[in-house]
Amino acid sequence: MLLADQAPHGVTLESLIFSLSTDNTTIYFLKDLLCGKKAHVLNADVQTLYVPQYKNLTLEHIMEFVSSQGGLADYLPDEPDLPKIPKQWVVNVCTAVIGDAFRDWVAQQIEERNALMAEKREFMIAMDPQLAAKFQASTHVSRKSEQHPSLG
Repeated sequence: MLLADQAPHGVTLESLIFSLSTDNTTIYFLKDLLCGKKAHVLNADVQTLYVPQYKNLTLEHIMEFVSSQGGLADYLPDEPDLPKIPKQWVVNVCTAVIGDAFRDWVAQQIEERNALMAEKREFMIAMDPQLAAKFQASTHVSRKSEQHPSLG
């Protein structure tokens, strides 16, 4: 536990501990953080992860996964206050505390959602071969994505 008198001179606890703004939490969670009843993540240890706004990546789904991991409840506000918490804050804490297991789970959820969308909505298109060649040769197109087999 980091005590107020252990903070380096001129540094506030707010600048050390990754906390919520008072607009998004209760004084009870902040009090629990300061008293050591809740665990904290230091700002230096915060890891951010982009999580899209997908139905399978809502705060509720994230919390279902997190509850199976154990130990993370110590870092989060109590259940009644969770809906007030920004999803990105929870994601950052999960990424810092759980690490690769959380990143892998998020990636799996994204892949499953994208596969379902491609299957159900038929987002794949057949492109004219000449246009496809120009598209692939363009320097204004991201090279990170895989080429679809029909463009081969």
